Amino acid sequence: MHNINFSYEPENLLKLLMDSQTENSKVTHYDLADWCEGYSRYWHKIDEKREVLLTPQQKSSLKVAESIDCQWELYVTSSYSLKELRELDFHTVSMPTKWINDWIIQLTNNKNE
Repeated sequence: MHNINFSYEPENLLKLLMDSQTENSKVTHYDLADWCEGYSRYWHKIDEKREVLLTPQQKSSLKVAESIDCQWELYVTSSYSLKELRELDFHTVSMPTKWINDWIIQLTNNKNE
């Protein structure tokens, strides 16, 4: 379970991405990816029930959250052996900075449209 107590809103996804880049961040990429998985489940459930129509910003942030969750899984499984994965403290693993920056740009660009 992630250690992030933010509601599943596009603004919070952007805040978490930006915070994950700071040197003394308490947000690990493991926590970020786990939160993004919950974010995706939350918004898919709302979309499936047609409770509300998703705004372009919500749709864009959902795609980013799905990408973060997926890329985390792929990155970890392709970077470590099965033996290493069994012993790995996932909170010490960081995704490439370029990916985080690209996701921030995607969210920021959509926010300004």
